[in-house]
Amino acid sequence: MRALKIAVIVLCTLVVLIAGLLTAAVFLINPNDYKDEIAAAVKKQTGRELTIQGDIALSVFPWLGIDLGQISLGNAPGFSNPLFAGIDKAEVRIKIMPLFAKQVQIGTVVLDGLQVNLERQKNGATNWDDLATAKKEQPDTQESATEPEATKEKTGFALAALAVDGVQIKNGTISFKDAQGGTQTTVDKVALTATQIALKSPFDVFFGFNVHQSTPKIDARITLEGKTTIDPEAGSYDFSGAALSVTGIGPSLPGGSVSLQCTTDIAANLPQELLSLSNIALAAYGLDLKGEIKGTTILSSPNFKGKFTLAECNPGEFLQNIGQSEPKTSDPSVLKALKADLAFTASQTAAQLTSLNITLDQTTLKGTGSVKNFSSPAIVFALDVDTIDVDRYLPPKKNQPEATTSGSSGPTRGAATPKSAVAQSKQQGQPAVAIPLPVDQLRHLDLTGKMTLGKLTVNKLNLADIVVHILAKNGLITVDPMAANLYQGAFKGNTVLDVRGKVPSMKVNETLFAMQVGPLLKDMTGKDTLTGTTQSTASLTTAGITPGDLKANLNGNLTFTFTDGSIQGINIPKMLRDAVLKIKGGTPDPSEVNETDFASLGGTAKITNGVLDNRDLLMMSPLMRLNGAGQVNIPREGLDYLLTATVVSSLKGQKGEPLAELAGLSVPIRIAGTFARPKFTLDLASLLKDKGMQELEDKIGEKLFKDKKIGKALEGLFK
Repeated sequence: MRALKIAVIVLCTLVVLIAGLLTAAVFLINPNDYKDEIAAAVKKQTGRELTIQGDIALSVFPWLGIDLGQISLGNAPGFSNPLFAGIDKAEVRIKIMPLFAKQVQIGTVVLDGLQVNLERQKNGATNWDDLATAKKEQPDTQESATEPEATKEKTGFALAALAVDGVQIKNGTISFKDAQGGTQTTVDKVALTATQIALKSPFDVFFGFNVHQSTPKIDARITLEGKTTIDPEAGSYDFSGAALSVTGIGPSLPGGSVSLQCTTDIAANLPQELLSLSNIALAAYGLDLKGEIKGTTILSSPNFKGKFTLAECNPGEFLQNIGQSEPKTSDPSVLKALKADLAFTASQTAAQLTSLNITLDQTTLKGTGSVKNFSSPAIVFALDVDTIDVDRYLPPKKNQPEATTSGSSGPTRGAATPKSAVAQSKQQGQPAVAIPLPVDQLRHLDLTGKMTLGKLTVNKLNLADIVVHILAKNGLITVDPMAANLYQGAFKGNTVLDVRGKVPSMKVNETLFAMQVGPLLKDMTGKDTLTGTTQSTASLTTAGITPGDLKANLNGNLTFTFTDGSIQGINIPKMLRDAVLKIKGGTPDPSEVNETDFASLGGTAKITNGVLDNRDLLMMSPLMRLNGAGQVNIPREGLDYLLTATVVSSLKGQKGEPLAELAGLSVPIRIAGTFARPKFTLDLASLLKDKGMQELEDKIGEKLFKDKKIGKALEGLFK
C-alpha cells in the first residue's frame, strides 16, 4: 500500500512538473517568432512559398492545442492562380491527461475557409506534379527498410479509446481548371460536420457541397448524411441510415434537371472481408428501386451478389421526366405499366444475371444471362416471353389519329418524332442510306443464346411457339434452329453468317409446312386474295456488307406449292366467258362468285445474282390451266413476267349452254413495273399467235380485234 501511495505521488509530481514546463514554454516561447523558419522549411521541401498571415496561438493545459490564422501555399510557376491552397482558420486541441492511459480525447477540430486551386495546362502538366515528385524523393524509407520486422511491431501504439467532440469543415472551395479539356469545375460550400466521435459508438456525420461545371453546364447540390460506427480493433465500419441526395440543373442532364434520393445501410468487416449494402432505396425520375448487395472476399478477390426490385411505374411518364418524347403508338393504352425484379452475382472478371422478370403492360419476360471475361466478353443468355403484340407499340399509320394520353404534359410533349435516316431520305426522294453490317463487332462477338416466345403479333401476323437459338464465336454467327408455328402450319430454318473473311457471306435454309395462306394474307392485308395450303423451301446464299450488296449477290433455289385453294377477286374463266357473251350480245351472270379455284399451284425458281427466274409456274383447276414464266429483279424491285391462262373444258353460259369455242383458248397476261406499282396488260401479240385464238377469231369474226373499243375492253379485264 505504501509503495502504491509513493507511485501515485511520483506520478502526480511528474504530471505537475510536465504541465508546468509546458505552460512556461507557452509564456517563454512565441511560435510566431518561427514563421520564417517554418516557411523556409516548406520552401526547401516543396519549392513553394508558404505565407502565414495570421497569428499562431498555443495552449497547453488541460488541452494541448494550436490555433492558426490565415495561411496560404503558393502555386507552381507557370499557372494562372498565384495561390495553390489556403485556409482562413484552423483549430486543433488534444486533452493531455488521457494520453497517459493511451486514450485520445480531441476537442472540436475546425477548418474554416479551405481553398484549393487545381489546374491542368494544355500540355497535360498539373500544378501538383512537383509536390508528388518531392514526396517520392524524400529519403524517409531508408531506416524503415533496414529496421527489423520485430522492432516495427513493437513500436506500434494501440489506442485504448478515441473521442472527438466534433469536426467542422466549412466554407471550403476546390476548383479545377482543365485547359486540356476546356472545362472549369468548382466545388464550393464544402461542409463536413461530425459530432461526439468515439470508437465503437455511433455518431452523426454530414457532408455536403455544391458543384458548378462549365462544359457541360451543370449546377448541383450533393449531400450525404447518416450515423457512423467505427471499431478499428474489430475491423468493422458501419454507416447506417446513409442518405444521399443529388439535386441539380443543366441542359446535359436528363430532362434538364435531376432529383435523386438514395438511402441504404452500409456495413464492412475488413478482417472477414465482408461488405453489405442493405435496405437500398433509390428514387429518381419517377422510378422507385429497392434492393441489397452483399460482398465477400472484398479485399483479396471481390465477389458480390444482390437483388433489386423496380416498383410498378409509368414508362411514358418516365420518358417525359428525362426529357424524351413519349412515343406515339397505335394503341394509346400501352407503355403505361412496367415493373421488374432481378438477381445477380459479380466478380472482377465475370457477372451473372441469375434471374430476370420484367412485366410491360400485358407482356412478361423471364430470363437469365452471364458475361465471362470482361476484357473479351463471352455472353450467354436465355429469354422467355409469354405474349406480345408488337403492332400495339408501332407508330400509328398516317391515316390513323395519333395516340394521345389525357392529362399528360411536358416540355417536349407534342414534338415531332425523329425520323430515321432511311425514312428521311425516302421522303426527300433521295436514295436510302445503306446501313452496313457491323463487321468488326460481329467478328469479336462471343454469344450463346436462346429465346422462346409463346405468342407474337407483328405486322398483323400471328405466330406462336417461336424458338430461336443463336451461337456466335470466332466470326461465325449461326441461328439454328429458328422455328415457329403459324396459321396451322410450321416454319423451320437456319441462317449462318460468316464474317471471318474480307467480305461477309450468308447461307439461309428455310422450310414452310402446311400453312394456310388465306388467313395469313387476311391478317397482313385485310384481304384473303389467295387461299390454300402451302409448302415451300428455300436454299439461299449471298455476300456483302450493305443490304444492297446482299440483294445483288443473292443466289439459290426456291420451291413452292399451293393445294386446294383459290385466287380471290378474279374469276378468270368468267372473265373469258363474259367477254365472249358480250360479243355475242349475251348478258353476263352477276351472281357468280368472284374467285378462281385451283387444285394445285406451284413451281420452282432459281436466283442468280439477285435475279429470280421462274419457268414452270403451273396452276391446275377443273376448268383451266395457268402457266407462268419470267424474272423478278430483286435489287431493282422490277417485274417482267408472263402468265398464260388456258381453258381446258367448255364453260357454260348464263342459260347453261356450253361455250365450246373457248376450249383450248390461251390468254397471255404481261406483268411489268415494280413491286410497289405492278402493271398488268393483255399481250395481244401473243394472243393472236395462239392456235385456239385463231379458231375463235374465225368463229366470231375479225370484229373482236379490229374494234378498238372491244380490244380495250378485253385488255381492261386483266388490269
